[in-house]
Amino acid sequence: MSFLDQIADIGGAVLDTVTAGIGAQGTNITAQADVNAAQAQAIAANTAIKAEQARRAEERKDRQAEVFRVVIYSILGLSAIALIAYIAKKYR
Repeated sequence: MSFLDQIADIGGAVLDTVTAGIGAQGTNITAQADVNAAQAQAIAANTAIKAEQARRAEERKDRQAEVFRVVIYSILGLSAIALIAYIAKKYR
């Protein structure tokens, strides 16, 4: 094997190594892109969950406020009826 053949073999080995490294980097980049896409989907899902939780909390708060109004109006109504009955009894 001549000196030139040995150099060519070394050059071929270096080229194969570089090509394999570039291929591995491409695979790593693709894998990282897949991970990034999965993280983006998880963030979107978490955002949707939090939005739904906020909507439910707002609905719950609205229902509690409505119940509070009904209770207050009921107490006021019963108080008014009791006052009218008291006045009617007193001035009868």
